[in-house]
Amino acid sequence: MAFTVGIAGATSQLALLIAAKLLQNPSVHIRAFCRNPSKLPQHISSSTRVTIIQGEATDLSAVRSFVQGCNVVACCYLGPDDIMIAGQKLLIDACEDANHVKAYLGTKTSVKGVHVLVGAFMEHFLGEFFGVVHAEEGRFTYYGTGNEVFEATTSVDIAEFVAAVALDEGAVGMLEFLGDRKTLRQLADEFEEVYGTKPELECLGTLDDLKKIMQEAYQKDPSDTFAWVPQFFQYYFANGQTYLKDKLDNSRYPEIKPVTFRQLMQTRAPAELSRLP
Repeated sequence: MAFTVGIAGATSQLALLIAAKLLQNPSVHIRAFCRNPSKLPQHISSSTRVTIIQGEATDLSAVRSFVQGCNVVACCYLGPDDIMIAGQKLLIDACEDANHVKAYLGTKTSVKGVHVLVGAFMEHFLGEFFGVVHAEEGRFTYYGTGNEVFEATTSVDIAEFVAAVALDEGAVGMLEFLGDRKTLRQLADEFEEVYGTKPELECLGTLDDLKKIMQEAYQKDPSDTFAWVPQFFQYYFANGQTYLKDKLDNSRYPEIKPVTFRQLMQTRAPAELSRLP
């Protein structure tokens, strides 16, 4: 019997990886919801097991049409509050009709939610986006002591875990998966062992300094997300508020063997560390 997975925000990089993984299972069908179907690659859009529904995340009629016939819906939205909060609430309402967001899900009696936590995207963390690892220069910059732990999972492994959760009818609640966790100093040691070059470590200030800088950047222009989002990521990953639990849920899907920082570095040149599949 066919199992239908709805993917909201289907043109995002992660959504495409999830879709590709799901399509490896011949019994899975996908309903792909997106604003611009032309952004879907041909190997997805041309599949006879993919149905494309075009619409806006805030259009209840379009969202209701999308969720019809889905056994499970994976939300891959990325955007401002009207998408990330209002859009996800609308998606939950539509799912309930057919048969802040986590708290909102808890009020629903017929929609069972799963929240997947994976730390940072490892490729983004190792690239210039985070502003921590400058691999081509052989330089790491940080706020704090350098002993703060950073947690990350590769985009491919994230897609594998999400696809497994989507097909797991017993999955519910909060699930936490991880590829690796290292302090910046430990990561610098691994960088040296893999590439033979000892990276320069440069402290830019305290975590309080970073908090002040990120808040000033946000207040200056909230719409310029790239000016402040990386700093918020760096701060909340480093200060411990977003750490995953010690006993992860990786063992729930033993067939998935997530890649570590060292393993990723061993397969790529420094200039390629941030490359997504």
